[in-house]
Amino acid sequence: TDEDLISLVRSGDEKKQVAIAGRPTLPATVTSVIVATGVDAAVETVCANDNAVFTERTLSKAIDRFQASEAIHAALAHRSTLPLAIAERLV
Repeated sequence: TDEDLISLVRSGDEKKQVAIAGRPTLPATVTSVIVATGVDAAVETVCANDNAVFTERTLSKAIDRFQASEAIHAALAHRSTLPLAIAERLV
């Protein structure tokens, strides 16, 4: 369940976080927890996962939390769709 995935992300285990971030489908509730609590590698993976659903708020939080991460910004920039406000922040 989504609750199980969220619990696993919050456990702090990097390998589990990255594996969850790369799942073929990922709802916004799980992506928000990955962005809020995940390690860099998990956040980069979920940002690069076009099957992960993001709210604009979660995308913005990823930019704010990882301001110095070119890898995460690049993963976001290469998503198939981005809200205009988020795209403008990445420029």
